[in-house]
Amino acid sequence: MRRIFVLAVVLAVLFFHVTSVDACGDKLLVLGRGVRFQRAYKAPHPANVLVLWRVDPHQPNSGKDAQFRVFLTGVGHRVTMAYSPEETRTALQSQEFDVLVFEFEDEIYVDSSLASVGKRPSALPIIYRPSKEIMTSARQKYRWVIKAPAKPGQLLAAIDELMDQRSKLGTATITQKH
Repeated sequence: MRRIFVLAVVLAVLFFHVTSVDACGDKLLVLGRGVRFQRAYKAPHPANVLVLWRVDPHQPNSGKDAQFRVFLTGVGHRVTMAYSPEETRTALQSQEFDVLVFEFEDEIYVDSSLASVGKRPSALPIIYRPSKEIMTSARQKYRWVIKAPAKPGQLLAAIDELMDQRSKLGTATITQKH
């Protein structure tokens, strides 16, 4: 009986005397106020982004386009959505863009739209579950290709890399104010 009592006291002391070892940033999580990646991250080179988001007229819009816009604007990019090849062509002719995000299947529409534009944006295709051959051919044509489904950080890294190149060449439409 005495052994059980001593064991219970030792376990109680150990249980109630545990110290917390928190790493950097863990304090926010302990408080229940973790910072989401999108809110903590700001683009080092904000881009003027045109997104070709073709919508099937027979399918209701799920609101994913609005979420995508909010995601990109939340990190500092200026976003214009185009829902058809015609809207893409009109947008490209009416203003300058740094990056054009589109699905790889829409490449033919993008190529024809870019043919008449003086200052071309950097193209960033998104390919859904591509074969090795398609991925290889896309990488030969475009500097960056996003293989979907992808993590949001991959898209942001690609835009940042494209904008870094454009700022070095002096072709960025938005300049970072220091």
